[in-house]
Amino acid sequence: MDLGDASFRQIQTSWQQEILLWGSVRTLCDTATDGGGWVTIQRRTNSDINFFRNWIEYKKGFGNLYTGFWIGNDNIHKLTLQGFNELRVELMFNGKPYFALYSSFSVASEEMKYQLSVSGYSGTAGDSLQFHNKMFFTTFDRDNDKTTVVCTHRWWGAWWYKNCYDANLNGMWGRHDGTGLSWETLSGDSGVEFSEMKLRRVEMTGSSSQR
Repeated sequence: MDLGDASFRQIQTSWQQEILLWGSVRTLCDTATDGGGWVTIQRRTNSDINFFRNWIEYKKGFGNLYTGFWIGNDNIHKLTLQGFNELRVELMFNGKPYFALYSSFSVASEEMKYQLSVSGYSGTAGDSLQFHNKMFFTTFDRDNDKTTVVCTHRWWGAWWYKNCYDANLNGMWGRHDGTGLSWETLSGDSGVEFSEMKLRRVEMTGSSSQR
């Protein structure tokens, strides 16, 4: 989103700033990558924060901005409700950085089970998110995937599971058996060492990102 469209205050000055959206929602803003303006919606840096949580917790958000957090599905919906938005996924695997950029990204309301809409991949990590396009969000207490197996119970995460996943960035930290922070096109069943999902608003004519 365009940060000018939301109320925020700068907490610290660096390439990554802590900001306050709508007067109450704390998150990080990447001010440097490809021109900046990226609002972080998910971050995993270590095992401190448990991501195997219920529907309400994913609805409202949880965690610590610097070790691991989910901004909340209601907030992601609110951020993508207006205009066109792009998503950038930053990953670290075997000590090397990778990214996946999607030129179109939005999440529907809770009434629509936070349905994911994503398209327009480019980047270095491979496209592991398109598989989940048009899927509903699933947690261990709210099964919305398209299989008789409850994906979140099998893979210990919460995600837009289908049957079951190509991406599982809310999985278990440090696991390499398919239950970890997987991005199939990059890491296979092994977990990545870092993940960050961030979005920003773009003009109707298209993204300004370098591809």
